[in-house]
Amino acid sequence: MRYSLNILGFWLLLLSHSFNNKASGQRFNNWYFPILNGVTFNTAPPSILAGSPMGFPLEFSCGTISNNIGQLLFSSNAVRVWDRNNNQMPNGFGLLGGLNLINGVLILPVPSSSEKYYLFTAQGSPGNNNRPDTLKYSFSIIDMLLNGGLGDVLIKNTPIKSFATDKMTAIPHANGSDIWWVCRDWTDKFFSYKISCTGIDLNNPVVSSVGNNINLDQNLLWGDIKASSDGKYIAACYRNYFEIYRFDNSTGVISNPIKINGVECYGVEFSPDSKILYVTQVLQSLPFSPSIVAQYSISSYDSTSLQNSFHNVTQQTLQFGTSSTTGLQLGPNGKIYSAWAGPIIDVINNPNVLGAGCNFQHNVLPMPNPLSRRLPYAPAFLITSPNVQISNATVAADCRTVTFTAKTYIRGANLTFKWRFGDGDSTTQIVPAGTDTTFTTVTHVYPTNGIDTFFASLTVTSDTVCGVGSAGKTIVLKPPKPTANFGINTQCNSTQVLFTDSSLLNFNPALSYQWSFGNGQTSTLANNPPITFANFGSYTATLIVSSSLACVPADTLRKTFRLSTRPTANFTQNPAACTNQPTIFTSTTPINNTDSITQYFWLANGNSFSTQTNPQTTQVFTTAGSQVVRHWVRTINGCVSDTAFLPFTVQQAPAVSFTSTTACANQPTTFTSTSTVTQGAIAQLRWRLANGFTSTGPTLTTTFTALGTYPVTLLASTSNGCTDSSTQTITINPILANAGNDTTVFANTAFTLRGSGGLNYNWQPATFLNNANLAMPTATLTNSVVFTLTVTDAQQCSDTDVVAITVLPVLIPANLGIPNVFSPNGDGVNDVWQIANLASYAPVQVQIFNRYGQVVFSSSNYQNNFNGTYQGKPLPTGTYYYTLQIHNNPKPASTGSITIIR
Repeated sequence: MRYSLNILGFWLLLLSHSFNNKASGQRFNNWYFPILNGVTFNTAPPSILAGSPMGFPLEFSCGTISNNIGQLLFSSNAVRVWDRNNNQMPNGFGLLGGLNLINGVLILPVPSSSEKYYLFTAQGSPGNNNRPDTLKYSFSIIDMLLNGGLGDVLIKNTPIKSFATDKMTAIPHANGSDIWWVCRDWTDKFFSYKISCTGIDLNNPVVSSVGNNINLDQNLLWGDIKASSDGKYIAACYRNYFEIYRFDNSTGVISNPIKINGVECYGVEFSPDSKILYVTQVLQSLPFSPSIVAQYSISSYDSTSLQNSFHNVTQQTLQFGTSSTTGLQLGPNGKIYSAWAGPIIDVINNPNVLGAGCNFQHNVLPMPNPLSRRLPYAPAFLITSPNVQISNATVAADCRTVTFTAKTYIRGANLTFKWRFGDGDSTTQIVPAGTDTTFTTVTHVYPTNGIDTFFASLTVTSDTVCGVGSAGKTIVLKPPKPTANFGINTQCNSTQVLFTDSSLLNFNPALSYQWSFGNGQTSTLANNPPITFANFGSYTATLIVSSSLACVPADTLRKTFRLSTRPTANFTQNPAACTNQPTIFTSTTPINNTDSITQYFWLANGNSFSTQTNPQTTQVFTTAGSQVVRHWVRTINGCVSDTAFLPFTVQQAPAVSFTSTTACANQPTTFTSTSTVTQGAIAQLRWRLANGFTSTGPTLTTTFTALGTYPVTLLASTSNGCTDSSTQTITINPILANAGNDTTVFANTAFTLRGSGGLNYNWQPATFLNNANLAMPTATLTNSVVFTLTVTDAQQCSDTDVVAITVLPVLIPANLGIPNVFSPNGDGVNDVWQIANLASYAPVQVQIFNRYGQVVFSSSNYQNNFNGTYQGKPLPTGTYYYTLQIHNNPKPASTGSITIIR
């Protein structure tokens, strides 16, 4: 065989965590080759990793997996399994695998567990024309909880597929949780096995007959197979052609093959964005023929567009007898690496860019052992598109608030996002699932503890799809900013100032200082000796503190201060001091330069009575006699003045009071002073009313003409100059006599007068009353009388009112002049029943009946308005009967008849 195989066995990594904005998780950070060395991506740039336990130069099969922080978990060459210390696991031998197979090893996490892994192995020869069925696939399960946390083989050598070729890969299911494990046989058939949280469905593979039929020809077999990160394409190399297929990751069906002939290819890899395919191929099958890395665009999925997009990324001329084409593998940093026959590794730095912009770089990592070097294998979707991703973490300006953006490909009606922020806090979100990708954001405020590193993790579960997905991100938070602060210590009459630093960066690391003291002097010390100024006056000191560790690197603080000389205290008193009255003291202390007084101190006879921040204060002295007030001040700069003294005498103030007579509306009220003074004499008395009226003298007489309240003030002044006052409020209460309404009564008929409005009552004349001092006395009259009512209240204020009582004689019915006939014929004469003297006896109640006793007219206050009709119709000619009752008439109702003539 002319070509040596230059791709190490398939190595598949299901990414469970993503960190620090890398394209993948750190589980693909360690690559072991079967030649005692490898590469680690835990450094930037990647570096040589020594210590591979696989030491046979002809080995092709190898696989490695690390934990979510980039530490090796275990490795395998398809026959044995080694732990992270490169010691063989106790049950890690006798695997059904082969050392020299292209797809000899594939590692997948068990979807339902974070500690168990599938290890797929291929055993046997790739086949030949005589024995095409000797290769078969099996799987074992590694449990990392066994062997003291170093792991061991839990289940070993479970068969999957025989009559297989050396081609297997893995693709994410459309539900975001399950995985398709794919292989092919010696015909044109591909087999897609579904892996879910319940295990591998070995009995129901999805079979697709697609592409070129190998037809048991082992010469067509050799070459790599890869799937795109979006799960839509599969590409596979064969001896003299390569094919690309569409893959339905919902059903597992492979379809729509495109075959590119005339290409001796070996390695394939998709760009991270699944839009570009890279193929390693030999231009001619001759000695010294060039081996190239070719680039194809798959944006338009057809054979012509694919062939026309060909771009030669790089080529190497191979010497006769050396290995030819190279393997390709996407790394955890989003770059594609290739391995030629020599002891070097190349890189495509920008694999998402078409043409020369992909930036191929030769010999980025020289290897110490050139023999049979292979690149481990992980399908692209597990590097670029894990089923759960924390795609972004944005730190706010406060350097403690972090907004996380997450996405998941897991399907379902609703998804549960369980966040753990790494500081003990957690939260859970229930999010309706999107059609393809579900996004969510969450904001968390971290504690302020200096420079902190937190590992935020996210676990996603579905309400309809089994299995879980998880991701993580390391967050490094700086302290928000340094806080500049300092104290200023000055002394009165001194030009020396001590500045004391108290700046912080919350965990108190070393800070850098830049002082400017306001007098031209500067310093970079944290604490400085006293600074001397040339003159008294106002200055501004500035401090800038900075730290390279802080999120905001610097803070500036400015403080203004004054250097002062000692002030001389002085004050005035106004007015003269009188007992129990405020005396005003005003500081007149001058200040020097631009100083300001911040506190004023006052003492009277050794007792402090004021420490104010304004220059004026008041004091009330309760005892007459000699007093001494002391006063001093303190300036903004801490200078304290001398003390000013003021002796004076507190005079006795008068005790002001007065009495008054009863205050009634429209009646004179007299006020009389009863004021006294124990020292001296009262020199003047002044009265003041609310309406502005003033008077002097010991008494005041005034008349209040309206109801209401009236303040009356008396001011008394003594011969020693003290004045005091007293105010009383005079209330003029309402009093209004009411003797009732004028009334008409019948002679010799008892009735009641109705008075109101006071406490005491008196009616005049009293001759006709049963009691003239009642509010409502009873009266019987023979003639009309006018009564006068006088009422008084509790303050003996009085008012009067009168009422006229008209007396009528008792009715003799004949006096009314009641007619017994009328003619309501509309001629304007006697058309109504007219009672002559009706108005003198109103109200009069009238009822009229027909001969059957039916009431044809009724009125409680007859107004001479009966016109001989009933219900709007004329009554017939005839005799009718009436009753007539005079209001309050002691006589019974009068009766009679009337005749209607028409």
